[in-house]
Amino acid sequence: MRLWNLILQVENLKEGDYIILPPDIDIENLNEDEFYNNSIGHIEVTKYSILGYLLNKSYIDKLDRVVILYENFENDELTFEIVSDKDRPTLKI
Repeated sequence: MRLWNLILQVENLKEGDYIILPPDIDIENLNEDEFYNNSIGHIEVTKYSILGYLLNKSYIDKLDRVVILYENFENDELTFEIVSDKDRPTLKI
């Protein structure tokens, strides 16, 4: 599997894991498995580092439009929160 490392400019992301989805995906009716099956990348934010990668190079020219979701684990339940435009990191290869 080929990964493309992302260069991230992050200011407002919470610590945790994020998945990156294609720009035109309708996320309203996706279940947990479908979120992961449609993932085209990942971002991990820790106190000490920010790492990100893209799984599919066909989205390199669409990085400004991809959907970024925060994986929120609370009370043993996983939910996904859309990263708002104001909190959205700048993504580059």
